[in-house]
Amino acid sequence: MKTPAIIFNAPGQVALGQTEIDPAQLRADQVLIDTEASVISPGTELAILSGKEGWAPLPYIPGYGAVGRIAALGADVKGLSVGDRVFSHSRHCARDFSSNMIVPVPAGVSATEAACARLAQVAFTAVRIAQSQLGDWVVVVGLGAVGNFAAQLFNLAGCEVVAVDVSPGRLELAKACGIRHVLPAGPDLRDRLRALTGGALARTVVDATGAPAVTENAIGLAGPLGELIVLGSPRGDHQANLTNFLNGSHLWGNGCVTVKGAHEWRLPVREDAGGHVPYTMEGNLKVILRLMAQKRLQLAPMLAHTLAPKDAPAIYQALQQRKNEVLTAVIDWTRA
Repeated sequence: MKTPAIIFNAPGQVALGQTEIDPAQLRADQVLIDTEASVISPGTELAILSGKEGWAPLPYIPGYGAVGRIAALGADVKGLSVGDRVFSHSRHCARDFSSNMIVPVPAGVSATEAACARLAQVAFTAVRIAQSQLGDWVVVVGLGAVGNFAAQLFNLAGCEVVAVDVSPGRLELAKACGIRHVLPAGPDLRDRLRALTGGALARTVVDATGAPAVTENAIGLAGPLGELIVLGSPRGDHQANLTNFLNGSHLWGNGCVTVKGAHEWRLPVREDAGGHVPYTMEGNLKVILRLMAQKRLQLAPMLAHTLAPKDAPAIYQALQQRKNEVLTAVIDWTRA
């Protein structure tokens, strides 16, 4: 049975095509989902589209997170029913199998909103591993969708958040999402941050850019015994004097800053029924969906681009060429 799907056919080439989904091939641990909406992850998906991600050889059907109704259940799936509306880590397809992260969507959360929980789930990892507590200064550098969500989540945790980006539009968007302090990136950023924080600098610096050149300098925004959390996956070549960066972590006079990686897969995937593992990817997702249902995460300013599947090639091009204007996009599969 053929179903519409977004396909990366070759580097830079996106098309709406078809893939085979045979309900008879449903595994015991899977559900079959009729997709309502799927979210595009600009960083990961554009990297795949470049053809340089060895784990995702082209042609490839991308996908990061989706929401839909369960059409069929595998024999081993418990706690779910046909017709349930769920979030899953599934592909950009009108219908797809999934066994990964099947979580019910609360009432009052739209499919478009719930699909974006995937990006907030990535951001949440930085909050979980951070040492910052109520009232501490946290700097988030890079205000794409993941960075914006990271800033909002640290804000909800009671931290004093400073959002940093080169784009005036993204800074305004952060303010619209409730972030009080925004600073444009620039050579005097450290001085301006020192003035804002009364000389303390940041307890936690989160680099959400994925740009190694930014990471190199971001360590200087952390105060003594602070931390630098690498949230965006680093990509691209960068040449630098590594000694200066290492001294920022090693020398007391340079802050003794701890460097942490916040790749979400460092956490266990499934919740632990015995309670021995406090934080998991599944548990984080449930919190995100609950915050969405409670209207505590600001989504409306971020959801400027919802499109039909046939328009996917154009939005991927926009994400490449106008990345400061297009934060992310959601594909509406009810318009397939």
